[in-house]
Amino acid sequence: MYIQILGPSCSGKTTLANYLLQTENASTFVEPTSESRYYPLFQQDKARYAFKNQVDFMRISFRKELAIARSTAKLIVQDAGLLVCHRVYSQYFRVAGYLTQPEYEALEKIYARKIKRCPLPDAAIYLTAQLPLLKARAFRRDNKIIHDFAEVLPYWQKLTETVKEMQIPLLAIDTSNLASIEVTAKVREWLKAQL
Repeated sequence: MYIQILGPSCSGKTTLANYLLQTENASTFVEPTSESRYYPLFQQDKARYAFKNQVDFMRISFRKELAIARSTAKLIVQDAGLLVCHRVYSQYFRVAGYLTQPEYEALEKIYARKIKRCPLPDAAIYLTAQLPLLKARAFRRDNKIIHDFAEVLPYWQKLTETVKEMQIPLLAIDTSNLASIEVTAKVREWLKAQL
């Protein structure tokens, strides 16, 4: 079973992926932030590096999704992915003015070409939390707030609608008042029902 974990930064995606790795012996593929050559530069100058950052994230996500397609693991968990990279962040960066229209159109072509070769997840889990909590978690983790959560959340909500239209089973969890172990328990129970 291949599951994508979706949700804004600091909603608990990587924590959940790690719990599933430990408790369910899942094969995990986490968000490629640390693998990106351009992400640190993008954090310093968003308009200058947004396009290169997105191309790099797409490249990394595509490589991981091809590995997922070849995997024989019983449970595969992916934190974010190509769909998220483009349907959330490329669109947000375009509206925020970090990407020009020609850059966005180039990303759209790259995405359309690559997504055809990627496996569809069997299920998706959308984690979110209340805005003040997301901001507090981001500041605690990164000592700064990377982007305006209020501006990005509508793109995440739109993505959940897209996932439903793709007829991918979706579990949505607000992690605001739940401990990580409680989130994991809800996910494990839901996964059993999906099998």
